[in-house]
Amino acid sequence: HGCQSRVWLIIEGNKEELKIRANSDAAIVSGLIALLIRVYSGASAKQILGSQPEFISALGLQQHLSATRANGLHAMLKAIEKAAIESLEKG
Repeated sequence: HGCQSRVWLIIEGNKEELKIRANSDAAIVSGLIALLIRVYSGASAKQILGSQPEFISALGLQQHLSATRANGLHAMLKAIEKAAIESLEKG
C-alpha cells in the first residue's frame, strides 16, 4: 500500500536473521527494493529495529522520488520493521 506500482514483499526467518525477497513491476521501485535488500536482508530483528534508514538521505533519494514513490518506500520500510517486531514477539 502507498505506491502506484505493485510490490511483492516476502520476509522470512526469525529474530536472529530475517531474509527479504521482493519484486516490483516498476524499474525504479525494483532499484529501491535492491537497496532495502542490501541493507536489511540477513540482519537480525534487533539490528533492523536499532538502525535508521540513513542511506536514504545519504544518497539523496528523497530529493529524486515522487510523492508516491516516497510513500511506497516508506511502506516497505514499515513492513520490514513490522516483520522484525513480530519475529521478536515470537521469540
